[in-house]
Amino acid sequence: MKEPYVLITAFYALSLKEYHMEMHQHTSWEIMYVTKGSCKIYVRNQEFLVKEQQFIYLNADIPHKLEVSNE
Repeated sequence: MKEPYVLITAFYALSLKEYHMEMHQHTSWEIMYVTKGSCKIYVRNQEFLVKEQQFIYLNADIPHKLEVSNE
C-alpha cells in the first residue's frame, strides 16, 4: 500500500487566556491556527503576531515558542 502524502500525527485545540511556552522544536511540521483573539509566535529571533483566522506554518526542526497574553 502506498504511504499518504500528508500524515497528521497530532491534533489539539486549546483555549488559553494566558500561556507562556519555552523555546522548543519538533521533528515534524506544525501548523498553528488562531480561532479567537491573538497570540505571539517567536521563531528563532523573530516575533509574529498571529490574529483571529490566521495561521502560521513551521517546518520541522525550527526553534519556536508561543505566548498568549491576557491583555
